[in-house]
Amino acid sequence: MILGSTFGSAPHDQNHQPNLQLMHAIGHRKALHLYARNLDTVGINSGNRFNRFLDIWIVEVEDRIFVRSGGHDPAGWFATFMQDEYGYLLCDQEVIPITGYLPVDLKDMLPRIDQAYWDKYGYGRRIPLVEQITSPASSNWTLEIFPQAS
Repeated sequence: MILGSTFGSAPHDQNHQPNLQLMHAIGHRKALHLYARNLDTVGINSGNRFNRFLDIWIVEVEDRIFVRSGGHDPAGWFATFMQDEYGYLLCDQEVIPITGYLPVDLKDMLPRIDQAYWDKYGYGRRIPLVEQITSPASSNWTLEIFPQAS
């Protein structure tokens, strides 16, 4: 992985790292799901301007992909998605064009999304960060992301 994480990195089994040639062969939707399962962090870039990527955590729940802002910055990447749903994820070395929306069923999905964050990241020194990102204050800072049609 080429990104360093604000949240720290989990150990990865090298046999389970995404293969870029495979990603191109299977398409962005499947690739995005594989990345969500196998990468610790991804980079996110919001809006139509292609500038810098910020490291974030990503989870998969019931064949859906979610990201969440833990910083609650009213001028940050999440706010930009609220004005312009287009952006990019940097997964390993692949840039995937995405759209991001507030899930219409967010209230129903929250317990499962929170649990996915705990299952993937809830260990060691990350526990305070998971407590923050799964707190009620962070609930409304959740996006469901989709790859843009190629």
